[in-house]
Amino acid sequence: MFVMLPLTVVLILAVAFMYFFFTTARVEGASMHPTLRDGDLVLVATSYETPVRGDVVVFTPTPGENGDELVKRVVAVPDDVVEVERGSAIVNGFAEVGGYELRTDPEDVSTLPYTVPDGHVFVLGDNRPDSLDSRFFGPVPVDVVVGRVVLVLWPADRFGIVDARLASD
Repeated sequence: MFVMLPLTVVLILAVAFMYFFFTTARVEGASMHPTLRDGDLVLVATSYETPVRGDVVVFTPTPGENGDELVKRVVAVPDDVVEVERGSAIVNGFAEVGGYELRTDPEDVSTLPYTVPDGHVFVLGDNRPDSLDSRFFGPVPVDVVVGRVVLVLWPADRFGIVDARLASD
């Protein structure tokens, strides 16, 4: 009896913590392959304020609508000058750096240099030939970012941390 009360309190606190600070999202499509795969269930930290280069984020592409959420990698933040050459991002004159496998194609969409405006981020999928991202719809307002992907929950054989922080700062 004395054990049940503390365990119940801990369980309630854990559930409340998860509810207020985390959510889940399902990855749809191959745009983040191989980092994330179609059907992956991911844990998203919603107590997240400022995206940084390298973060894998979930966002709602159309503010105010209950639509599909997208999962992409932040490659540039406000005031960065970004361009995409044959699928590879060049940020402030330097090729993107990352500890992840990037899939590009010589025929990938390229962009002219672009300065990311305040309150926005420039996002790309890791599988550039198969990604609808900022090359097509422009920068993403930070206020539509749901949070940062921190963990693959399912399938069980892919369970693990999504190390989104890159050494590009």
